[in-house]
Amino acid sequence: MMLDPQFEPQFEPRRVWEVDCYRRPAAPDEGDTTLWELVLCDRARSFVFRDLCPQARVSGEWLAGRIEAAAGKDSPLPQQLCAFRPATAQLLQLAGNRLNIPVKLTRHTLALKTWLRDRQRKNPIMDPTTRTPYDALKLEQPAPLPLTDNLWGDQWRFATLPVGGFIDQLVPRPIPIKNLPSVLHPDNFGLSVDHPLPGVIIEAGRSAMVLAQWLLSQAPAAMQYKSGMPDGLLLEAKLVDRWILTTFDDKEVGQAGRNFENRKRSSNGLHFLLIRPDDSGVTDTGLWLLCDSN
Repeated sequence: MMLDPQFEPQFEPRRVWEVDCYRRPAAPDEGDTTLWELVLCDRARSFVFRDLCPQARVSGEWLAGRIEAAAGKDSPLPQQLCAFRPATAQLLQLAGNRLNIPVKLTRHTLALKTWLRDRQRKNPIMDPTTRTPYDALKLEQPAPLPLTDNLWGDQWRFATLPVGGFIDQLVPRPIPIKNLPSVLHPDNFGLSVDHPLPGVIIEAGRSAMVLAQWLLSQAPAAMQYKSGMPDGLLLEAKLVDRWILTTFDDKEVGQAGRNFENRKRSSNGLHFLLIRPDDSGVTDTGLWLLCDSN
């Protein structure tokens, strides 16, 4: 498949850099100094740049200098810097301002998270406080908040579309609110046109536009089925926020939720969310591509 022009315009993957800069436990040969680790990579995964800095020296100026060093003298600077960690945001913004590079905060730093996950598996860093491997992807998250009743739709269901049908039939529709990041194009996940793409469809009636606008303001990242008493549908949003969209105690819906999670695993976490006023299939209000990126 070719990249559909309706997907969010992208910079060339080598010109988008994903950045993590945060304190981490010291390795046995690094002494007692509190160190911050910088990891840079481009979205094409063509390079990884890593450095350590004592906490007292970490600054926006230092980070800007390391970004310049990673680029090298004869290569252009990145066109965009992306970060998934809230604690990195202010420091990265200072560096971006110095270099005149825009900063985007997003959970979808897939190349960087893949490298961090691989490093954790192959060469874990032990945390001397907890005596467990340090998890660079773990973020503190607030408790999920319930969605107000006036936002939720009339009906909803788990659904599945073939990737080809999603790209060729759903994406081209004139949907007023649409967020299709190029980094989440199914091509980037190695999915064939016949592969089943899981999703959630909400038929929100007269509340469809209000719900879609609220979702847009929350920057949806992923949908999750959570089993419990009762079961629930959870929205992961912004960098660490979570919302309980609805709860239910229905065995058939619960089984559909488990199938949804299984299908997400088979699609490498990729899934969709569709908001529409009714089930006529004529009018749609909002469409998102989402991904379990952690």
